[in-house]
Amino acid sequence: MPGRGGVRWGLSVAAAVVLLGPALGEGSAAAAGRCGNHPWCDTRLSPDQRAGLLLAQLTQDDKITLLTGGAVPRLDVPGEQWTDGGVGAGGVGAGREGATAMPAGTALAAGFDTPDANAYGTVVGNEVRNRGFDGVWAWDGSRAPNRRA
Repeated sequence: MPGRGGVRWGLSVAAAVVLLGPALGEGSAAAAGRCGNHPWCDTRLSPDQRAGLLLAQLTQDDKITLLTGGAVPRLDVPGEQWTDGGVGAGGVGAGREGATAMPAGTALAAGFDTPDANAYGTVVGNEVRNRGFDGVWAWDGSRAPNRRA
């Protein structure tokens, strides 16, 4: 189990992926489409190189805008669209079609079954993406009252 520093590092990496993922795009070396025609769109470069190129162009205001889910049009960085629902892809206006009604997270956790947890996360992640969202807000068990260290 990672120490507290490991968790912070993991959360930092996750935040960078979430914030920079859409800007870094996918696909061909030219990365046409969502990314635009910028040096950080070149998929021949490593993710670290691409992130560094983009970060060098972001102002402090741009970074704050990204943290709040906003777009940075001058750099072709799109805004984020999130949905809520720790037990599935939910939320008001979360799509034209329904989503799978997932069991409560406590029921999943009570089984201590890692493959089941991975499958659960895969279903939720796929439905969130298929409904046009960039991510899902979910319950954070580390903030539960009476947590024992």
